[in-house]
Amino acid sequence: YLKVEKRGFSTMAAADILAKAFGRRNMEIGYAGLKDKQAITSQWFSVEHLDTARARGVSLPDGMKIVEITRHNNKIKRGHLAGNRFIVKIRNPEWSRAGASIDVPARKAQAIIEALQQSGVPNFFGPQRFGMRRDNHLLGLALLTGNAKDFADRFLGDPDESVDHGGVLAARQSYKNGNLETALHQWPGHLRDERAALAAMVKSKGNPKRAMFAVNSELKKLLVSALQSHLFNQVLERRLPRMGTVLPGDYCWKHDNGAAFLVPPDPDAAAREQSRADAHEISPTGPLFGFRMSRAESIAGLIEQEVLTESGLTLENFGGPMGAPGGRRPLRLFP
Repeated sequence: YLKVEKRGFSTMAAADILAKAFGRRNMEIGYAGLKDKQAITSQWFSVEHLDTARARGVSLPDGMKIVEITRHNNKIKRGHLAGNRFIVKIRNPEWSRAGASIDVPARKAQAIIEALQQSGVPNFFGPQRFGMRRDNHLLGLALLTGNAKDFADRFLGDPDESVDHGGVLAARQSYKNGNLETALHQWPGHLRDERAALAAMVKSKGNPKRAMFAVNSELKKLLVSALQSHLFNQVLERRLPRMGTVLPGDYCWKHDNGAAFLVPPDPDAAAREQSRADAHEISPTGPLFGFRMSRAESIAGLIEQEVLTESGLTLENFGGPMGAPGGRRPLRLFP
């Protein structure tokens, strides 16, 4: 196990660098989840059958270093994650301005904290999940429905001057204008998936299916996960005014152990569970749609089905080669 501190590298890029450094295939590098590219982050990677002395002597690029080494019998896999720890730095708070008193914002913050401790915090997936261009979920939708043209056009084209700059903007504009080979030369070298997708299109004389297949499978899983996150957020939005209210047919989350259970689809059963929700022992959940997801019933199930139907999907879409098993996620969390 290698604990790697990095800045300027995504998790997948770091795994690729480790694989090359040790002469291994990418599939031999394990990690539990994804970390932000821009922040200073550290996370554990596993490398199978690696000699410790070789791990200590490896050369890595600037911005990436191994800070701890240990051994274990098992490979780290996605989901093998107890939690994350964050240090957040807040620059230029309003009370730091000349003449401002800390009392007013401090009282405001305390009031907000107390309210959230009672209601819980809405358990939304944040904007980072959807990428700088805010379209990861749309790419996931194209993957899930097999719409290769929409995937390629959005992944490689669709220039947006508010987020795209330099070579990326030029490459997207060239793609949009049909100049695939020019676009390939313009894509920056570190954007390997975009270059691989475009190279596949150039080789196949513009076949978008080749572009879709050329993208790293881990990235495609991330894009489908973003779609699941987007749909969860839509369900939470509809239940937000009463996110702690247990509905007939809800799947509820036990905060002490993470287990979920089905509330029978009748009002009396929901009312009996409400006291536990008010005591913060349980919370209603929302769907991470997938082919093995436990399905809510009755009123709760209708809300979830409405969101899925409006997206143009069915649960069967999640059962294909690009699909996902799914799960449940509590609608709120308690700080």
